[in-house]
Amino acid sequence: MHTEVILLQNLINKGKKGDIVKLKLGYAKYLITKKLATKKTKNTENLISELKRLAVKQFAKEQAEAKALIEQLDNKTITFKMKSHEGKLYGSITPHEVSQQIEKLFSLKIDKKKLEMLEHIKDLGEHEIKVNLHPESECKIKLVIEAE
Repeated sequence: MHTEVILLQNLINKGKKGDIVKLKLGYAKYLITKKLATKKTKNTENLISELKRLAVKQFAKEQAEAKALIEQLDNKTITFKMKSHEGKLYGSITPHEVSQQIEKLFSLKIDKKKLEMLEHIKDLGEHEIKVNLHPESECKIKLVIEAE
């Protein structure tokens, strides 16, 4: 048995805030008790329009903040000094370490999940990574890894 609910927050693989989705009854009840969704009724149509209006406003605000961060970060170079042997690092550089270095150098807090690295960096040299600050905004940062 299925029921229709209105999502109050973005849910991965289900929908965005304000979407009407059809879910199995048990999962719908779970979301409703966690205040992540509300049951669809005739009276909730006003709620949908209000949520969509707020979502558009929030999206614009996040986009403006992302553009400000991009101006500070785009095409910057971050240098790491690491122990190595024959061009290979002892250990690797992870998104977490890159986000810590960004915070230390530029006083900006960037979530490690926003750093797009296909794999951890294990070699000396120059590497380029993408920073996805917003669905419509991204920038690139150059990492220079040098031997200690």
